[in-house]
Amino acid sequence: MNIAVNSAALAAAPSVAIAAVADGEIVAAGKKFEGLFPRYMEVWFQWSRLMREAHSQTNAKFGTDYGSPAWSQPSAGESPAQAFLE
Repeated sequence: MNIAVNSAALAAAPSVAIAAVADGEIVAAGKKFEGLFPRYMEVWFQWSRLMREAHSQTNAKFGTDYGSPAWSQPSAGESPAQAFLE
């Protein structure tokens, strides 16, 4: 019985070594990412604030009724954006 367990453990050893190498690569990639993540989040928060402001300005200029035919099938000179472009 002891011999069967040892031979099974020896047969599994190469896959354990491969998994350890893969784990090491994942940990190394995680360490690189960990340094970039705070910077990414800071920039993302700035971008999201600017995007909200841009949406608010767009809604103030053109309204929020984007389902109207003036947006989906505008006629020359009748688009809601025309007032802004003139």
